[in-house]
Amino acid sequence: MRKIFNAGVIGVGAMGFNHARVYYEIPNTKLVAIADKDMTKLKNLKAKYNGVRIYSDYVDMIEKEELDIVTIAVPTTLHKEVADVVFEHGVNVLLEKPIADTLENADAIIKKAEKCDVTLMIGHIERFNPVVMKARELIESNVFGDLLSISVRRLGPFSGRIKDVGVLVDWAVHDIDVLRYLTNTEPTSIVAKVISGRVSKFDDIAMILLLFDKSVLGNIEVNWTTPVKIRELILTGTNAFGRINYLSQELEVYETVNKEDPLSDSFYVKKKDVTVQRIEPLKVEIMAFLEAVENGTNPPVTGKDGLLNLKYALQALDSATK
Repeated sequence: MRKIFNAGVIGVGAMGFNHARVYYEIPNTKLVAIADKDMTKLKNLKAKYNGVRIYSDYVDMIEKEELDIVTIAVPTTLHKEVADVVFEHGVNVLLEKPIADTLENADAIIKKAEKCDVTLMIGHIERFNPVVMKARELIESNVFGDLLSISVRRLGPFSGRIKDVGVLVDWAVHDIDVLRYLTNTEPTSIVAKVISGRVSKFDDIAMILLLFDKSVLGNIEVNWTTPVKIRELILTGTNAFGRINYLSQELEVYETVNKEDPLSDSFYVKKKDVTVQRIEPLKVEIMAFLEAVENGTNPPVTGKDGLLNLKYALQALDSATK
């Protein structure tokens, strides 16, 4: 990659802070400016990152700075409003998930990016976790045989910072995207059950069952009522079983041997040696975004991907209320 990209960040909550850090750390970008309403955060970041300019008004930043790329990490309900301004100034956007609060706004964001001829990528970070990428590689090389099911658990405590959507739209979209990525297909049936009002005014606990058009069954459990952070995925195929720990970036694969144990009803299994190169998923995501911008190609996670992930999450939520 030859170009050095001038980068800005709008919204420096948890994810925006990390985007700013990565833009500052990697050699392909120069962190030029950040915008947020919280001046205390801005001053702390200015002291931390030498040369960065701070703005309390993102419009002011976009108008004054010569930026190539911007991460938008504001509350979901503000995505369309902020993205419109950035697009109109010809700046490429990495938009944190979910793409929007409604399908109408998601569609409008996509059309605006196309009209302004800029790159739009949605920040579904789990696609870029090395263990997920490795699992996709093993699936494509037929290590698992025919996929039968994928089960995901994304559990943890409620941070209090999310005030505009529930756990299904905010967290489960990660796993809907991962299941679409691993199966390389779309769900044909989605049903869910939720429990609301335990720690927020939205859904706090959700169980989702999805059937994909290659007869793969998906199960997603999400909640922000569990006191410990759990991020795991289990793959079952006709030839192998796999277990992913997102946090430790570990992938265990057990292959079934075509011979039954005469002393039991189970199959013999052997553990497969799997090497995963550990790297921060956000850095992989941002590098993929930069490559798409530089080459004028579609990013790995397009606006349409973001819209479909939101569509399926909303379908699940709708099914839970019927």
